[in-house]
Amino acid sequence: GVQNPGNVRNPRAFLFRIVSNLIADHYRREPALPRLDIHDEQHEALFEDGEHRQPEIILLDRERFSEVATAIRALPQRQRRFLLLNRLEGMPYTEIARRNGVSHMTAKREVDAAIRACQRALSDQEPGDE
Repeated sequence: GVQNPGNVRNPRAFLFRIVSNLIADHYRREPALPRLDIHDEQHEALFEDGEHRQPEIILLDRERFSEVATAIRALPQRQRRFLLLNRLEGMPYTEIARRNGVSHMTAKREVDAAIRACQRALSDQEPGDE
């Protein structure tokens, strides 16, 4: 899992889960924006040019995925690790704190900062932003 990224069996699915969670968080906080309906069983469809998908939709999906993946990669290592533990593995702040020798509040702050950075990356790419 996250403790050793080399052990991830399906990196694309792993990253997709993180991206979909972050996008869902972003849209929950921005209710005026259109909702994205992403389901786990559809994750491979993001990367397949199926007959049922219009090229523009495929491109937009890939661009959004790429934007969030880039934002996650740009995070400081500890923020990235804490974000992955919390959002992907569902680990509570208390457990993240215990495993990493930090306070509960530090774990929460790191995850919150990581989420804000990813949301900024998404907001910077919203159509109509000047």
